[in-house]
Amino acid sequence: MLTRLCLAAALAVSSALSAQTSSPADNAAIEVMVLGTYHMSNPGHDAVNMHVDDVLQPGHQLELEHLAKQLERFQPTKVAVEARAAAPSYIWKSALNPLDLKTKPNENYQIGERVALRRGLDEVYGIDNDGDFDLDAVKKLDDRITGGTRMKAIVAGIQQLGHEGDQKQHTLTISQSMAWMNSPQAIKQNHDFYMNLLTISDGDDQPAAKLDAEWYERNLRIWGKVLQIAKPGDRILMIIGQGHAFWIRAFAQQTPGYKLVDPLSYLARQ
Repeated sequence: MLTRLCLAAALAVSSALSAQTSSPADNAAIEVMVLGTYHMSNPGHDAVNMHVDDVLQPGHQLELEHLAKQLERFQPTKVAVEARAAAPSYIWKSALNPLDLKTKPNENYQIGERVALRRGLDEVYGIDNDGDFDLDAVKKLDDRITGGTRMKAIVAGIQQLGHEGDQKQHTLTISQSMAWMNSPQAIKQNHDFYMNLLTISDGDDQPAAKLDAEWYERNLRIWGKVLQIAKPGDRILMIIGQGHAFWIRAFAQQTPGYKLVDPLSYLARQ
């Protein structure tokens, strides 16, 4: 009886939805390219931070122009960056200015605004969402149950990824560094940090589970903002910290009407 009632309710909802405005799945697919990047202005907000070269130097500016040219081939109709912007439009910057590229090292300008300018777009969207991640609670629990050894090993793993990123950044072009950062292996290594934290638990005392849930929610909220700015047929370029790439890419693959586009095929082109 319960099964029949649930089925009837589902059919009623389906009928009601079909009478409403068509969903993205009913129209042209919305393509999303997620470019995971390092933070070029060295804000120091991450658990492990890279030591970034000055991207305002002439040589790096040429490299960024090359990167923008590669990404432009995706022909994005919208560019979204890891910045806060007000609802409902989520427009972060609507007066695009080429002079920003000479003075503002943040990747939102150096990649996001640069590509938007090349494409002749009128605005850049900001889709970031804050979160509260209590890493101290995880550390305190590990201090109590392992003397801090497990946490040190987990942090050492993500530090190794950061050190490798430093080396890539100092020896490769920016495009080549981005290609490495967006490889499946590098994205998984960053995500492993959050999964490994879950091993720090004591019965029902699981502060890492709370931290991971809040990280997941932050990424869901970011993706929710993308859904709000997207229109059928859009090609959206997302410039976001590499740590977000695992979940945002998963959401793009799992959301009906959306298609994930791998940036590596574009970064490989000269």
